[in-house]
Formats: sequence, structure tokens, C-alpha cells
Amino acid sequence: MHHVPAHCSDGAWHAAVDPATAADGGPLTDGTWGLKIAVTAHGAAGTAGPALRREAWLVPEEGADEEEFAPRIVGRGPAGPSVAALFLSHPHGHLHLDLDRAGDRRPLGADLHGTATRGRFGRTALTARLTLPGCPADAELGLILRDATRTVALRTTVERGAGDHRTVRSLLRRGPRGTWQVALRVTAGALSQELPVRAADGRTPLTLTLPGTPRPPR
Repeated sequence: MHHVPAHCSDGAWHAAVDPATAADGGPLTDGTWGLKIAVTAHGAAGTAGPALRREAWLVPEEGADEEEFAPRIVGRGPAGPSVAALFLSHPHGHLHLDLDRAGDRRPLGADLHGTATRGRFGRTALTARLTLPGCPADAELGLILRDATRTVALRTTVERGAGDHRTVRSLLRRGPRGTWQVALRVTAGALSQELPVRAADGRTPLTLTLPGTPRPPR
């Protein structure tokens, strides 16, 4: 259990939970953290100990923005970055914070989708778009091809859009023969995730079939 001080402003109490310092000045460890409010009231003199002590689970305000619950990358100082996501417990609707350096429980890139367009001379243009909240400026994003046994990293360009939007592109002039699934590798410090790219319908995995590099004539 860790305590984060709150302050009163304009008649309301506010507290900011920073995963880098919330553990009594240090970083929070990976895991699931319940969020509560603790209220302590003292008597008139304040010397006889607390006259009232209450705790209650936090719940979001009605109409809370869904983007507030989207997984995001957060820094934790020397503990390194992690994937953080707010969620509500079932069935009570209590607010929790999930920290997961592996990002397996609540993966990034829920809106990641892309296209593969075959152009002139057999070249293929891969384009993928996603929202990546909290993505550090020095993070590396790269498109990759995967099959059952192989992973091929592609040369990738990244465009930063408004807010947390990213567009990534690769141009294949040739490549290894086979049918490949397209994924996006996100690397931020020790955090590394491979996110599957979906087709334009948002459900079907984006695949690419390459005939292989032709052999030069003898």
C-alpha cells in the first residue's frame, strides 16, 4: 500500500498518480493496483488522534472518456517504461491501474491497421496507422514480417501526426519467398512489443505473399 497526497483546489480534491514516484517516492512495480481515497479528520485540537478515518474505492465520473482507459507507455525512472492501463473491476466497477512491462495483459495499438499495395515493377508499399499514447520521442517503430519460423525486419519511416497518432511505411523492392503476417515492433528502452497489423476492416490480419527474389540468369 502506498499513499499519494491530495490537495484541494476550487473546492475539489486532486491527486496525481505518477508510476515513477507513487511508491513513496520510488517507482511502482508491475502488477495491478487498486485506487482508493482515504479520508482522515481530526478533532478541534488535532492532538487526540484522528476522530474519523474512512476509505472508499474510486470510480470514474459518469461519461468518462474511453481514451482515458486506453493502454499507454509510462516512464518509471530507473525501473524503465511500462504499459499502463486503467480498468474497472467486475462487477463492482472499482478503478484499478494495471502496470505490465511485457504489455501482454492490455496490449498497445488497439486501432492498428494497415494496407499492402503492389505497385510498378513488383514493389509493395506497406502503410500502417495507430494511436500510441505516451510514446517517447526516442522510441523505435519498425514494421516486420513474420511466419511460423522467421522474422524479417523492414526499413521503416515514421510520421508523427497530431496528438499520439503515428503512420509507419515500408517499401519492399524484393523479399524472401512466402506468405507473411505484418506486425509492428515498438521499442522504448527495455520495453519491446510486436503488435499485429490488421487489414482495413480492423479484424483480419494483414498478410503479404512474396514470390521471392528471382535468380539472375546464368
